[in-house]
Amino acid sequence: MAEIHPQTPFGYVLFCDDAREDTTGKFIYTGVYTGNMQVASATPVTLGKICLVINYFERPNESEHPVHVSIFFPENPPEEAGQTFVMPREQFRSVEAGNAEDLEDQMIRMTAVVEISPFHVVRSGSLKVRIRRGDDTLTLGGLNIRLAGPPSAD
Repeated sequence: MAEIHPQTPFGYVLFCDDAREDTTGKFIYTGVYTGNMQVASATPVTLGKICLVINYFERPNESEHPVHVSIFFPENPPEEAGQTFVMPREQFRSVEAGNAEDLEDQMIRMTAVVEISPFHVVRSGSLKVRIRRGDDTLTLGGLNIRLAGPPSAD
């Protein structure tokens, strides 16, 4: 049987109503979205907040390029990020998967919790997260946001 190791770099994003880290290092997520957010309003609405938990992985010494995070909002043109930031390399955590002696299994992880508060939902569309490292762009995920249609005239 073949042993398959994850390709790096890679990452993912969780969208939720709230994200907290407790004193033991565990994260607590409340109201996790599974790909879709249905907003019970036909017009633009302001929600209290939304949290994006961005997780990025690479192997030790794989790259020294800065890691740029871009968040794309439904109201922006498709290639225009509404928010960008750089993940500082000094905040990366070394997490060992498997045998610490085996460099093949070691990973460096960066977790960033981005809280958008208030969160203005202007129109239906996708809230997306992308990471750029050097010449590579990773698609971490997206949340489809749908405003409810106008009420029926029954």
